[in-house]
Amino acid sequence: MFRSVLCLAIALSGCTTSSLFESDDEGWTLFGNGEDTRPELHGSDGYPAGNLCGQDSYDLDAWYFVAPPKYRGNHAALYGKRLTFDLKQFSIYNQVKGRDVILEGSSLRIANHFRFTPGLDWTPFSIRLDDQSGWVYDERTANAGLPVAADDFRALLGEITVLKIRGEFVDGPNDRACLDNVIFGRD
Repeated sequence: MFRSVLCLAIALSGCTTSSLFESDDEGWTLFGNGEDTRPELHGSDGYPAGNLCGQDSYDLDAWYFVAPPKYRGNHAALYGKRLTFDLKQFSIYNQVKGRDVILEGSSLRIANHFRFTPGLDWTPFSIRLDDQSGWVYDERTANAGLPVAADDFRALLGEITVLKIRGEFVDGPNDRACLDNVIFGRD
């Protein structure tokens, strides 16, 4: 509640929401990984310290890191800012492309596709939160694959219900990936 009031008070500049995973998982979960819904917190080997990791325990669709409630709600002031994070994986064989970042609202779902998959070392990603940065209507929507209109993007940022970052990039079981330094609303 306090964060929402504070963000509303400074809505002209927008609020940055971040997860650095220095001491806990900050409420992040896994989606699409069967019964395994909790990522592992690692206090070291991050970029620079703590990080979250997940391992494929369910050989079907891709699994995702799912942001906690502090990433939900009205983030309309973040239009034109960036979502940044670091990812690494533990195998670079049998790579698959997919919906790498998904933003959902009550009536809209959009996705962004990376140009490349994460490497074996920490790989930084930076995605602008606007209609000019490769965001498309998700494959499960009426306008699937088409670029997102500016008005739709702004409306979605005003009512985010889900933020997902893909963790599975290998076709097959037992792949592993780690996430660190998530910043939503970076200049």
